[in-house]
Amino acid sequence: MPSAAAHAPPALQLPLRPYQEEAIQAIRDAQTRGVTRPLVVLPVGAGKTVVFAHLLHQRAGRALVLAHRDELLQQAVAKLRLVDPTAQIGLVKAVAMLLGVISRLGSLSV
Repeated sequence: MPSAAAHAPPALQLPLRPYQEEAIQAIRDAQTRGVTRPLVVLPVGAGKTVVFAHLLHQRAGRALVLAHRDELLQQAVAKLRLVDPTAQIGLVKAVAMLLGVISRLGSLSV
């Protein structure tokens, strides 16, 4: 007969710091009050990516992560995989600007 430990969820490889736990609790509290678009503000290096990785792991459904730098996207993927190695993650990026210049209207001029 399998032990209870065999069915226990794996230990998180990326534990939260106390202030990150507070941020997640503040988001939950805001949702309870009916806030549908909460905003988390933390300084550089405080682990915003870690916070949203844990939030995504704790809730059901899909999420879209947008970033303006490839490094931030790669960081997000790495943190998401640390928090939930079984997560299905897709990555879509823009092509390098080698073919033309984007006009003010957003179309590509070749």
